[in-house]
Amino acid sequence: MTHEAGSSPLAEQMDGLLTCVHCGFCLPACPTYELLGDENDSPRGRLYLMRAVAEGRLTADNASFNLHIDRCLGCRACEPVCPSGVRYGQLLEHAREVKGAAGGFPGRLVRAAMNALFGSPRTQNMVWAALRFLRWTRTPLLLARLGRAGRSPGRFRFAMAMLAASAPRAIAGMRKGSRRRRTASMADGAPLDGEAVALLEGCVMSGLFGHVNRATERVVQAHGHPTGSLRAGLCCGALQAHAGELEKAREMARRVVDAFELSRADVLVTNSAGCGAALKEYGEWLRDDAAYSERAEKLAASVRDISEWLAERPGSGYRPLELRVGYDAPCHLLHAQRISDAPITDWSTVSSRKIC
Repeated sequence: MTHEAGSSPLAEQMDGLLTCVHCGFCLPACPTYELLGDENDSPRGRLYLMRAVAEGRLTADNASFNLHIDRCLGCRACEPVCPSGVRYGQLLEHAREVKGAAGGFPGRLVRAAMNALFGSPRTQNMVWAALRFLRWTRTPLLLARLGRAGRSPGRFRFAMAMLAASAPRAIAGMRKGSRRRRTASMADGAPLDGEAVALLEGCVMSGLFGHVNRATERVVQAHGHPTGSLRAGLCCGALQAHAGELEKAREMARRVVDAFELSRADVLVTNSAGCGAALKEYGEWLRDDAAYSERAEKLAASVRDISEWLAERPGSGYRPLELRVGYDAPCHLLHAQRISDAPITDWSTVSSRKIC
């Protein structure tokens, strides 16, 4: 099918853009439209702007196009409610690729810095170590609280609050000082159901949420599965894709495919919703790569979120904890991976907030 289009790479996505019938079902699902009430800040409004760039009616450096594409959170809440099946997340990434290519020096500098950080394990280790030390001093928490009185910019305060929130916390009702177990490797014994499991350590997860990775590892092992881990700091490419650095994202994906094959695992488990969503789309990312397309499809089919993996297995005799749990569903788990029941399976009392 051919269409008249401009020279923009978005023209290659014209079939996807034309899938939108502008019905408006996405409007109440979109947090930016709900907040701002601007049609240009709705999914169908942004798709219209993308189509205008694809057809050459707007240039990629147009101020309106850049503003409204930047405002999108990328939560993909519009996808499950779309009766036409528009793959909005994929189209957004291509739009940001076009926007980035037409951007000026500041944007290129930011993208270069991001690629330098997540492309180099050594650089990552230094940055994460510095952030963990800063977190340990509790300075981020102090700065976030001071910001409430208007003493620091909103974005800086938000960044500090996020860093402070990444710190491990003791949970009431659980044993103080969880026992450290020796990590069982795949060579230590055969899994109970013959399924070998590899864990994706990730970049941000290994840098700031190592305690969550270790907890995930212990839970998998408690189900009778010795684990292997893809090396810490191995980035799935999601952050690059969200920023429109699609070629860099594909480069990251190839590294993960190679590492997964070396692990000889049957399943790749992740505890990051964003990573899981990206991994499951590797087949799409690398479909034009003759050397990796089939291998990427195989990896994508092997990916399981930890909650998804656990829901497929019977309990292992854990004692119940008298806790009241609030669950805030991650956007990329709920909307991109369409996993809603697994995280709350068999929970007797759950306060669930499916928001973005």
